[in-house]
Amino acid sequence: MLVMKKLFAALAVLVGASASAQDIKIYLEGETDDISGTTHAVLCSGEVTDVYLDVENNSGDTNEYDIHRLRIATLPGITDEICWSGPGGENGTCDEAIGDDFVLDHYVELDPLEKGILKATHKAHGNYGFVHYRYYVVNAQGGIEDSIDVTFESFAGLEETAIEMSLYPNPVQSELTVEVELDQDGIFQLIDLNGRIVFETTISGGTQRFDLSAIHSGIYVAQIQSNDELIRRDQLLVE
Repeated sequence: MLVMKKLFAALAVLVGASASAQDIKIYLEGETDDISGTTHAVLCSGEVTDVYLDVENNSGDTNEYDIHRLRIATLPGITDEICWSGPGGENGTCDEAIGDDFVLDHYVELDPLEKGILKATHKAHGNYGFVHYRYYVVNAQGGIEDSIDVTFESFAGLEETAIEMSLYPNPVQSELTVEVELDQDGIFQLIDLNGRIVFETTISGGTQRFDLSAIHSGIYVAQIQSNDELIRRDQLLVE
């Protein structure tokens, strides 16, 4: 079994996140955009964060599918769990994912256009930062049908207030508009996935615009602080 897992890990690295998208489609729970072969970024708001994904059999035949998880980037002390079930949660199982490459070893049968439910759970255990997982949908013959990358980003030491903040456009290419209600000036920051502050400026209440044309493409955390208090934090994609 160990040899099989090592072989799978090597194959997974070669195949990458853009495996064949012919027979499987992957959606965020309740949504209709196929995100298979892409990366879904999650900004964590607590110790435990769940992501629910619908995995649709688009092959035209009844097939069985399993889930394999590859850990690409991690932090000391964190754990993760996978739950995989058929439509409505039938024939489901949950297991802690151990090691860098993990085989759930639980096949779920899906009829054409039926959707299995994949729940990916990240547990911080007080360890904050960036982690990256890839989830492969595998057929009964062991072949990779498709995949989805999920990243989890968390920060410690700050509590959000209930103040609303709007960022648009998001994704942004150059000029970002920020709308926020502030009683006094604060600090607006962009933080990359390594925790580095890449943009920082003073911000006041109302509507303001910032030139981000010098910021590299990627996923960032946009946050406002005032008097060492976190006012608001959101995720921003820069193209």
